[in-house]
Amino acid sequence: MDTLIFNSSSIFHLYQLESQFRHRGGRHFHLADADERLELLRQCSASRDPVVQRFFHEFWERLEPEQIRALHDEGVVAEPALEDGDTPYPRSVT
Repeated sequence: MDTLIFNSSSIFHLYQLESQFRHRGGRHFHLADADERLELLRQCSASRDPVVQRFFHEFWERLEPEQIRALHDEGVVAEPALEDGDTPYPRSVT
């Protein structure tokens, strides 16, 4: 995959996502490494944690359509399948 170039807003949200993922029991990812960034996004997109999902969607909403297609091609999806009893992802209220 070609290296994706993110805008400053998406970079900010990517760092927040990594921090939340790490603090909620995930491992640390080196965001300067494209493979580690991609693995973080894969794990976060599949996470069942509503806080991680909220931060993931904050990042996702700032991507260009070409970036979204490229990430889909790499196995990053915007919404994991919900199971019975699950609720949709909470939105941040600011």
